Amino acid sequence: MEVCEIELPELTWLRHTVNKVPLDVLQNLVAHRGFHCIDDGISRPLENTFCAYDSAWSSGVRACECDIGITSDGQIFLGHDDTFARLSDFTTAAKPVSTLHSSDLCDITLKDGQKAVLLSTILDRAMTLAPGAEPPLLIIEIKHSYETTASALSSMLLENQQYRLHVPVVMSFSKSAVRRFAQDYGAQKIQVSTDKFPHPLVMQLTACEPKEDADFVDFDLGKGANEIDRLCSHIVDSSLSGAYIEFQHAMLETAGQNLLRSLCDRITVGVWSRKVVHPDNLEVAILLQSCGVQFVNTDLPTNFHGLCGS
Repeated sequence: MEVCEIELPELTWLRHTVNKVPLDVLQNLVAHRGFHCIDDGISRPLENTFCAYDSAWSSGVRACECDIGITSDGQIFLGHDDTFARLSDFTTAAKPVSTLHSSDLCDITLKDGQKAVLLSTILDRAMTLAPGAEPPLLIIEIKHSYETTASALSSMLLENQQYRLHVPVVMSFSKSAVRRFAQDYGAQKIQVSTDKFPHPLVMQLTACEPKEDADFVDFDLGKGANEIDRLCSHIVDSSLSGAYIEFQHAMLETAGQNLLRSLCDRITVGVWSRKVVHPDNLEVAILLQSCGVQFVNTDLPTNFHGLCGS
């Protein structure tokens, strides 16, 4: 089994930070794309890589988030963009991953010396870290080739039942992707003879600003109770578990917090934030948790540590 051998000064910072975060809050934190540099630098591991997850889990972060797509031969890979051009100078990296064979994908060397990685590799690593401790968790966002990837992921989690110990949530901005996953997974799990392993929550990702895209769901907490009713109706009608909503500054105000609590009383809620634009610190994480939010994304910026104490 591969082990991350990168030792970076920021790993010491991460371990110190994790030790300062209250345990109940740490249970709700989700390291967005693993422990990584938001500016694609190499002072930390690159996003969606083996070391991004291994360093986070090994340092005490329980939950991470990843983005997935699918190769031409049906293998599920980790990657936010439809190419690896942003993270690698390799010629192959500029090609859409959906057109690449998995062997070509795994030959791509990234700027920090790591290789592009398959989802199975990351889940296998989570399994090796699990004995004797709470299992490391990986929240999975279906990012590319929506319905095809959703079906492949459904099959993977049902064929490899131990993986489900590590996957609490499957989500996507695409309505068709989450519906396909929910439908395929629901139909196939009837054939699974044991309920020993948990089944993932299926959640709709939303953003504040609407798009001219029928496959996209917008949600603006500031619009009040009617907006909450609209979102909850979509969740129920689609047989989903909840919504992973975009952070809004209204959540820092009493009225917005009351609305957020009412939403959390009805469905499972996660909150994601935009790097630099939104506050990303312990204080906000505690606030969101107090409102009932179960998953709080973070990029673990260096100012997160300052609010944890020295």
